[in-house]
Amino acid sequence: MKLRAEIKEQARANFSKKYWPVVGISLLGMLIVSAMNYIPGAGGLVYLLVGTVIVVGLNGFYLSLYRGNEVKVEGLFTPFNRYGRVLGGMLWMYLWLFLWALIFIVPMIVVSVAGFFSAFAAAGPALLNSDAPFQMGMMRGAMYGFEGMMPFWIGMPFANSLAAFFNPFWLLLFLLLIPVIIKSYAFFCTPYILADSPDVPAMDAIKISQKIMAGYKWKLFVTQLTFLGWLILCGLTAGILWIFYVGPYYNAAMAGFYEEVKNKAKADGMPGTEILQ
Repeated sequence: MKLRAEIKEQARANFSKKYWPVVGISLLGMLIVSAMNYIPGAGGLVYLLVGTVIVVGLNGFYLSLYRGNEVKVEGLFTPFNRYGRVLGGMLWMYLWLFLWALIFIVPMIVVSVAGFFSAFAAAGPALLNSDAPFQMGMMRGAMYGFEGMMPFWIGMPFANSLAAFFNPFWLLLFLLLIPVIIKSYAFFCTPYILADSPDVPAMDAIKISQKIMAGYKWKLFVTQLTFLGWLILCGLTAGILWIFYVGPYYNAAMAGFYEEVKNKAKADGMPGTEILQ
């Protein structure tokens, strides 16, 4: 398998050779997918049923770029030729991500509900005290968002109590996110498999991804971490740098990571990978 620096260099070199076509097609795909979220009343559903498939097309596009193949705008829509398999595979992945996310979501809901009840109980005496001062001012209104929903003299004890209740749980809730993140890395290869290997059944793509990524999740995390400086610069340029350089470069590198771990798995004779392109 190629080293991280070699993967990034190949991604950057192939991107530079086809700079404007890659930027244009990348931007088109991003605009199409983003626009779906703004369709009144049905944006989320349209994104799920259509945008998800275009996202797979984008993954296939970047995979072609990393390999040095010709890049075409039609590649964004190629997955629609096997729509049911691609959508089914992605929905199956989303379902499993959601189920794993319940490890974090359920405790978060429980802590939030308990915290609000505790905070309202603490604010009760202030509510009953008719002599409590009403002069909290706009400064506290800016400090505590809850004060916009209740009298100023209640907002301070409510916010303080809520913060005090949550403080011991922040670390625990953060730790509960770790298995969710790890599982998302295990599913990393799924959209690339769906884009690149038409013979893989929808529900098998996620299984193969988990096999391929065994032992490589940390390496993927470190590879993504090397783009942190670029991502900060993207923020400072209001996303312009992402559109014209970092986005295509980063996505080509991610496609390259898939290509290399897949090739390594196939070379090692990993069961199930023989069906991959």
